[in-house]
Amino acid sequence: MRESTLNEHKAMQDRVDRIHLRRRGAEATADLLVDLVVAPEGKVNRDELVARMERITASARVQELRDVHMAIAPDYIRMIGEALRKSGRVVTTKNMAHLTAMVNGTLLASMLFDGSDPRSDVRAALIPVIDVLAPLAPAPGDAETD
Repeated sequence: MRESTLNEHKAMQDRVDRIHLRRRGAEATADLLVDLVVAPEGKVNRDELVARMERITASARVQELRDVHMAIAPDYIRMIGEALRKSGRVVTTKNMAHLTAMVNGTLLASMLFDGSDPRSDVRAALIPVIDVLAPLAPAPGDAETD
């Protein structure tokens, strides 16, 4: 389990490393995060997503799994934060915790229904909250006003 988790994180970091720095609106940012935390378009593997959700929920019951989850959670949150910063977004630790919890909860709910589309479900959940949890940073050269 630890090896598959580490492989998942390495693949996620590789995708983060390829993100180009540019300001993104809410929909473009949501699309980027969906590619990052669910799967790139056309590459959704429900079995892998279910295994991830099982690992997370089992961590609440099994101390050894909780230890693994708590060891990898900061990297997961850091990668999401890095993707958001590369999208011209303001990132705070508190809001990243809220964002990851919302994404994981949406993904878990999506896995419960046959025929659901986890990419669409997570995207639909992200769009209304992305500007609240990770607002656009002021553009370079924007004057501050009181």
